[in-house]
Amino acid sequence: MILPRKKSSGRKTSLSACFKSDPSLQEVYVYLTEMAGGDPYGHVGMVIQQKDGSYVRYSQAATNPNLQGWDRWEYLAWWQKVDVRKRTFPKNTTPSYFVPGAKIMRISTTRPEQIQKAVNQYIADKTSYHVFTNNCADFVNDTLNAAEDVSVWDKTEPKDYFQGLIDTYPDCLIQ
Repeated sequence: MILPRKKSSGRKTSLSACFKSDPSLQEVYVYLTEMAGGDPYGHVGMVIQQKDGSYVRYSQAATNPNLQGWDRWEYLAWWQKVDVRKRTFPKNTTPSYFVPGAKIMRISTTRPEQIQKAVNQYIADKTSYHVFTNNCADFVNDTLNAAEDVSVWDKTEPKDYFQGLIDTYPDCLIQ
């Protein structure tokens, strides 16, 4: 079981399992992207390795995140329809191809089926996006924590969430 370890005497501890090629572990990647021009929040998503070795990338966002003027309040204050984008990659795809230019973490799990089930259930149950209560970071956090061997805490902003992953699993950052 892989759980975050407590820091001791100011030193970060890490999970060597992040880079072990144990065939019983399937891979789950979490990525952080930023829009050009100094994006203050970023966007997180995840890639789940399937039993056949292929990968599926999931990215949750509001259907229309580019609202302008008064309509921008709709994005910030009201629920919008959620859009979960899904893209498949073949077996043996290098993580840098999942989201070019993104920061990527590899989280090893012996229970990827629990995460996949949580992703499917989340998509079915949460059809509305809200920037503070159901955003991309909530999607990744809630589905990752469905695996009994992964434990991360929730943060609302994507960059803060990703930094929390780095703090918890420092050796899992691969790019």
